[in-house]
Amino acid sequence: MYSPSLQCIPARLTDYLAGVRLRLRSVRSDESGFSFPELLVVCLIVGILAAIAIPSFASQKAKALDTQAKVLARTAQTTAETIATDSSGSYER
Repeated sequence: MYSPSLQCIPARLTDYLAGVRLRLRSVRSDESGFSFPELLVVCLIVGILAAIAIPSFASQKAKALDTQAKVLARTAQTTAETIATDSSGSYER
């Protein structure tokens, strides 16, 4: 029977482990996509941008409503002045 010497076993084991490491590296390099920490960072950045943008958009809506009310008030004032001019200074028709 063949029995390997004790000096051969560590060399064979080292060769085997080197092959396993090489295969693991090739599997990792073949994989495509994003890692979990990368996705986490992207989600964090999107969340921060949303937290900044949403209040800004909410205030813009309020400003638009205020501007619309001012325009309607000016239109009403212009209409009333036109009626008064046409009616010799009276606001009645």
